[in-house]
Amino acid sequence: MKHVARLMVFIALAFAAPAPLPLHAVEEAPSIRLVLLVAVDQFRYDYLTRFRGEFTGGFLRLLTSGAVFSNAYLDHYPTVTAIGHSTMLSGATPAISGIVGNDWYDRELGKNVTSVSANSSRPAAVFSSSNKSTSPNRRR
Repeated sequence: MKHVARLMVFIALAFAAPAPLPLHAVEEAPSIRLVLLVAVDQFRYDYLTRFRGEFTGGFLRLLTSGAVFSNAYLDHYPTVTAIGHSTMLSGATPAISGIVGNDWYDRELGKNVTSVSANSSRPAAVFSSSNKSTSPNRRR
């Protein structure tokens, strides 16, 4: 008898619950066209709240309208710029991404390379001040 009473209560609650929205009434999320990562090395997380009143313009807009992670931890070592940025953007540790430092000796090329030095004939960008081409293509 107890089971029948429980079943009746469950059925009554199920009919009393509001109906879910039809699929066509749900708004579609806009497609993401650009992801902007602002990483400030040596910038302590508490500066975001401590100096919030000092931020203006674009940084304030990113702080109020962007995604802010004030207590984020990334599991990677060593903690150098190139590895940190690669891990933040891809989620891959150095063993997976191939970015093992800011620079390293490449045995296949027989020379030192940097994490952004172009290893192909099609660089992603050329900085006119140094005429050095850069590319993310060292990432696996």
